[in-house]
Amino acid sequence: MFYYDENSNFVRVPPIKTINNKQYYYDENRKIIQIYVAEKISTPFNSHEVYRTADNKCLKKFRLRGSIPDLYLQKMIQSMNLPNYYKVDKNFFDEEGNYRSILMPFYESSPEDILLKFSDYLTDNFTSIFSSFIRLADEKIRTNDANLENTIFMEDKIIIIDTDKYSVSSEEEKEEVRYYNLEEAQDILYQALAKAALNHPELCNSEFIEWYKQEEPKEICRKLTRYKYPIDYLRRKI
Repeated sequence: MFYYDENSNFVRVPPIKTINNKQYYYDENRKIIQIYVAEKISTPFNSHEVYRTADNKCLKKFRLRGSIPDLYLQKMIQSMNLPNYYKVDKNFFDEEGNYRSILMPFYESSPEDILLKFSDYLTDNFTSIFSSFIRLADEKIRTNDANLENTIFMEDKIIIIDTDKYSVSSEEEKEEVRYYNLEEAQDILYQALAKAALNHPELCNSEFIEWYKQEEPKEICRKLTRYKYPIDYLRRKI
């Protein structure tokens, strides 16, 4: 790969390398794209690297060949315009045309306690998430790896990220996929409540934990609408 830098110097660019805080890729039109990297974001995963770009975007680079997602499936998911899912701005490739990275908005987590936000924050977002997971099941798409770690609680919206491990099942497995997806969505809500409860000692007792594990998530969302804050509803269960 060759490139003219900002000083009109003709330089050879090694594929998928960082040079002076710049990374170089091909876009889908085989045009060379130069990405300015501001910082590397620490993640617990060895399958990919995450960077914040100079213009405050998120660059995710797939490291291991076996971890590179199915581009066709990723485009299919993006085309569904699921309201609580991350959006991909661009897909990037290496010299050989291999799918290697994506550019997307940088979704910032909010430090706010979700139990002290207005109840409609949880009810509106999780009602939408449940619907999205059902829509994916209708397309026989299994939401593998959908979990709390891949869920970003922003100031006014909850975003599901990282669909890399999602997969397509057969028509015969459609009902199983629907059940699986709803279980995943419910687990995210359960785990979010459990994590938030750690900030409130009165909610960290065994009776409360057993209660929320047995309560249907959709029922939780329905009942939350009667209260201004989720904490008010949960305290009534102690």
